[in-house]
Amino acid sequence: MLLLIIGLALFLDLHFVRVTASQWRLAMIEEKGEAIWKGICSLLPIVGFVALV
Repeated sequence: MLLLIIGLALFLDLHFVRVTASQWRLAMIEEKGEAIWKGICSLLPIVGFVALV
């Protein structure tokens, strides 16, 4: 059950970053670079989805 909750939180939180923390998102893009940010935002929701399944 804990893995389900962690997976759901990871999956949804990363999808709502643009709405809830737009300034932080922009700062991270400037700091890390757009390609790395897109990689993180692609990989982590997949990990969360795998945890859900």
